[in-house]
Amino acid sequence: MKTVILALLSLTQLSAFAYEGSQISETWSTILENVYRELPHTKVNMKRLKKWGRNKLEQSANRTLSDKNDILPQFEKLVHPNGVCLIGEWKVDHDSKYSGYFKNGSKGLIISRASVALSDTERGDRRSFGLAGKIYPTVDYNHEQKLVTANFFTLDDLGGTKVERFSDTILTNEPDLSLSLSVIFLARMASFVSKVFTKADSRPGLRQLWQISSLGERDNSKVLTPMWMRLKSVHQKYISNEKDFRSEIAQTIQKNGEAVYSIEVAGEMSKGPDQRKSFKQIGTIRYTQAIASEGCDHRLHFNHPKLRNDLR
Repeated sequence: MKTVILALLSLTQLSAFAYEGSQISETWSTILENVYRELPHTKVNMKRLKKWGRNKLEQSANRTLSDKNDILPQFEKLVHPNGVCLIGEWKVDHDSKYSGYFKNGSKGLIISRASVALSDTERGDRRSFGLAGKIYPTVDYNHEQKLVTANFFTLDDLGGTKVERFSDTILTNEPDLSLSLSVIFLARMASFVSKVFTKADSRPGLRQLWQISSLGERDNSKVLTPMWMRLKSVHQKYISNEKDFRSEIAQTIQKNGEAVYSIEVAGEMSKGPDQRKSFKQIGTIRYTQAIASEGCDHRLHFNHPKLRNDLR
């Protein structure tokens, strides 16, 4: 059930186009489209899901896994409709045995979307936080060449927690599942589409990191991928008391000039899920802007790669 629920959380309505990469300036310009004057609070319920029908959901699930485009025509995020987009820098500055953009010295620009599952966005609610990232292999915001991006997905707890702030939680590519009313609701939704996801991806519970470990690598035999990644907020001088997580993130960046998260990794794909999780910090993500907009919620897309069994 956990793997089906996690797959459900990533389901979106997509359109398939040949992927040639993108320019971060164009992607961010799209996110700046129709910035909200007031934050929307889109409600998630079974009616919202069932209006699609099973065939549409199946098409959508398959496209989620196969479409690599960074920006799409207007679409709906079914389970994570309320979010805020971030831009900043991905930097690895500690020794690492891993490849690609996990290697020491790796530096790139990053666009992310922070969100919650279902409808509750304010402190006091039981919220399930997520953070998706899109790494561009450049530090030049005005690069002219289209670049292929590396996408990742992290969440804290699929059942939600009472954590007071987004900055207080720990996000990982293989989240926990605690029992809550939201899980019961998600289970109903999951049963509606479980066959879809069984066909679409054999193990959606773990969001593999091979796009990051492969970024910039020409020789696949040298690719070494961590099993796990987690992101933790680095202490900020100013701590926001905004109730809505979107306002909290935006105010944190406004007051501190940035929001910083440590990048920690552990394990090797070849050693399987039973190995010890000995996390090591290898770098940081520094976000410098936050935008809540229609472009963020309805145009930005993160590719969910299928499970690979050939990873080291």
